[in-house]
Amino acid sequence: MLLVLFVYGVITLLVAQDTLVFRNGKNVIAKIIEIESDKLKYKKKENLNGPTYSKCKDEIAFIIYHNGSKDEFNNINETKELLTSENIIERISKKGSRVYIESGDKRSLVHAKAAIEHWGFWIITDNKLTSDFVLKFIYTSFGLGNKKGKAQFIDPINNNIVFVTSYVYISTSSDMNTKRGVIDMIVREKIKPLIK
Repeated sequence: MLLVLFVYGVITLLVAQDTLVFRNGKNVIAKIIEIESDKLKYKKKENLNGPTYSKCKDEIAFIIYHNGSKDEFNNINETKELLTSENIIERISKKGSRVYIESGDKRSLVHAKAAIEHWGFWIITDNKLTSDFVLKFIYTSFGLGNKKGKAQFIDPINNNIVFVTSYVYISTSSDMNTKRGVIDMIVREKIKPLIK
């Protein structure tokens, strides 16, 4: 019985996985080897016998360990200035700002991410906590497939809406895929002009 428990414990340690969440939104499944004052060392899950990687702690938002516990580094929510109607233009005008995108459904989310990626001004992150702001696309249908839409800029810390664009309108004659069309139009006509 003692041997069975020992073998189970060894197997659990070998397959235990931690998740590194980087500030740029990237997640890495790994085994944390060592945490030092300014960096941490880890091995990638898919190659535990391979090289040991080292990353500066400034690049990492937090670690979620295999047992569910969590370590945060320089808590982003404490150091990041709240987004306000006064500083929104400055924040979004910075090339390379990290944006978390929300939309009504999976297909419109794909269109929204594609429009922002095609523009190339901001970096899309899949982690809301590491974003500089949240960009939410809202649209509604009217008539025979026509759409109207707008975008909201939201603070990722407190979820306050700090800026809303005016509506754009698109008909099926302009773009057969009106979801894609309304999102592209919001980016082109309402968001890009805000950048100075």
